[in-house]
Amino acid sequence: LQRLLSSQMFYFSSLQSYDLTRSAQHRDSHDGSDARFFWNRSLHFSFQRYGIDTDNWLLKCMAGSVLVRVVYVGANTGRVVKNQTTKQDIFINFRHLSQLKYRYGEFAIVNLLGRKEGERVLSEAFKTQHKNSHFAPLVEFIDFDYHAQMKISKEAITILKKKMAPHMNKHGFFYSMGKDIVKRQTGVIRTNCLDCLDRTNAVQLQSVFKCHMIRVEEILKDLWQKNGDQCSTIYAGTGALDGKSKLKDASRSLARTIQNNLMDGAKQESFDLFLTGAAYDPRLFDRACNVLPPSLIQEYADAVSQLVERSPEIAERQSIKIFVGTWNVNGGKNIHNVAFRNESSLSHWIFANSLTRLVSVEDEQLADIVAIGVEELVDLNASNMVKASTTNQRMWCESIRKTLAEKAPFVLIGSEQLVGVCLFLFARPRVSPYLKDFAVASVKTGMGGATGNKGSVAFRIVVYSTSICFICSHFAAGQNEIKDRNEDFATTLKKIRFPLGREIDSHDVIFWFGDFNYRISLSGEEVKAAVRNGDFSKLIEYDQLTQQKAQGKYVYRLQ
Repeated sequence: LQRLLSSQMFYFSSLQSYDLTRSAQHRDSHDGSDARFFWNRSLHFSFQRYGIDTDNWLLKCMAGSVLVRVVYVGANTGRVVKNQTTKQDIFINFRHLSQLKYRYGEFAIVNLLGRKEGERVLSEAFKTQHKNSHFAPLVEFIDFDYHAQMKISKEAITILKKKMAPHMNKHGFFYSMGKDIVKRQTGVIRTNCLDCLDRTNAVQLQSVFKCHMIRVEEILKDLWQKNGDQCSTIYAGTGALDGKSKLKDASRSLARTIQNNLMDGAKQESFDLFLTGAAYDPRLFDRACNVLPPSLIQEYADAVSQLVERSPEIAERQSIKIFVGTWNVNGGKNIHNVAFRNESSLSHWIFANSLTRLVSVEDEQLADIVAIGVEELVDLNASNMVKASTTNQRMWCESIRKTLAEKAPFVLIGSEQLVGVCLFLFARPRVSPYLKDFAVASVKTGMGGATGNKGSVAFRIVVYSTSICFICSHFAAGQNEIKDRNEDFATTLKKIRFPLGREIDSHDVIFWFGDFNYRISLSGEEVKAAVRNGDFSKLIEYDQLTQQKAQGKYVYRLQ
């Protein structure tokens, strides 16, 4: 925390009447500070609980520049979040645009994503989602490949300026003379790129020039350059890349790589601790976040545990159906043959009539959420352990999606691969708007944690106000490696960590599935004879997992 507060990213005003957390346009309102930018708010609560007015003697700090706080909080409630995520559900886009409409009024979208590699896929998905949303006729979507256009000509920015001009003229700007407000701004330009603040900063600068007189242009250029540097320092650990010096840009790129790979975790923990204030038990904190507003958790910390205990009294019960399936696919190449014999299809597995009513053909009995875990998605060879191919992941994802679509529409919430272990999560559109706080974690357990030929992938998500954790694991193989399998389980339980310190045990519901590799401690002939005689109790008696649970080993929690 000391390093964080000394990082020169925080600002405060010594004039108490000047609230930095509020924009000039809203500073005359009496709604109090804007919690989105009030970074040390939790430090004020300890005094306010005892009725002590902190406005006149405690400072209010904000970090950097525009909307930095929500970059690091990590709660997927519709705000712009800097998280390393996988393919995700698009319903969060609706929440995000709804919040923009509520907070800023009218707005237009400027998409600066390029046409190369992953940016093209993301850009097309964003455009398709916006086109199909009810915001399409209300919000213009301006597509501008910034890098490609600026390489052609530095004057290409004028094309974008012409497209933005009608909106900027309509939105206007805030203007006051003394305490008298002459003009208010009625809208904003929402700008997005990917892992590149420089593009966004350059385009937003054009809107600033449009709204101000030429005589202050040089002042604004200098101010905006410093603003970009400050945002970049908070976000990436270095100043912005300006393209004027290749040596300077190369140095900053190297520093960014080191920061993002070695220091970002500790920085994130500092942010979380600073913003959440009081330290809670992870289980209590997770439940509190699911059922209570964040401001209530901070302001009334002493009452949180009691409120969580009584949450059933203030919550409405809603039943959902969840289907969980797992299979070791032995290399993952034959997506139409789950059992590798008789050409059984995925639908015979997922919609098997012998299974529970959760997967009945009637729509009302279909599962609301489907989690599919596969093991050995790729051959577990040396090259795949270094860098596993994602071709099979995409093939299986599409095949599962098509199979589910035979019965009802499903949307992909997440897809994550760790060498041969892969986890897919799908949901019905009717429950997707009630999903939030999706996060991904994984841990390697092969060769003592050095390789990913064995390991686990985990998703966490909140459905309504219930937190659910899905873990797909592939443990050590071998008839006699029981101890190794127990240790793999313990390692996974210990090392899987989600944002804000959440653990596996922090969740209300846990689904743990996969190829655990526990065997039956009998010879092959003895097993076959027991099956022929219907003596399944003997098989259970010699089942290694059952034995380990009875001995109170780590896996005793599995049910």
